Amino acid sequence: LASAFLIWVLGCFVEILASWTAARPERAQLSGTPKERHMRAALQQEESHELSVSGALCYLVLATVGLLVLYGFAKYHARYVVFFMLGIFSLIGCIVATQLGTHPLLQYLAPSWENRQVTIPYVCTTTVAHACAAAISGWLVLWWLTARHSGYAWLLQDFFAVFICCQFLLALRMSSIKVSTVLLVSFMVYDIFMVFLS
Repeated sequence: LASAFLIWVLGCFVEILASWTAARPERAQLSGTPKERHMRAALQQEESHELSVSGALCYLVLATVGLLVLYGFAKYHARYVVFFMLGIFSLIGCIVATQLGTHPLLQYLAPSWENRQVTIPYVCTTTVAHACAAAISGWLVLWWLTARHSGYAWLLQDFFAVFICCQFLLALRMSSIKVSTVLLVSFMVYDIFMVFLS
């Protein structure tokens, strides 16, 4: 009973955080402070994709094909599929943890780092805040990879998964409730079939 309640609380927290994060552009448009205007300019650079009903159904087809392909490979080369999925999750987790977690935190804690440039040889020139945020996120991913079988590793895995959910909501804009309904109902059917019926 306690674990079910904890999962429910975690799910509610993810939903609230993802909704709050996805509403950043709207909050920035309503605000008039200089800090928010700077944030508005940064948000205009972010890319988002307007999702339609056909796009929602394409996501369903893509997820189904991807899962079937993974199943086919896992049947004969399970070890490689596991390493591939660990690598993809680690890469995406590091990117979104930097973008939505450690970079905004360092911008808040050390705003002067955002104005200082640093050159990473053979990679790029970026701000000190972004370089440090990427290093912190990379360290967290490496920590999770090395300790993923320990009892506390689920906390780090959920930390990355929360940021992936938030990034998903930031990247996809749904202009109508019809699109949201089609997406959620189709993925509910997909989930029931792939988990329980297959």
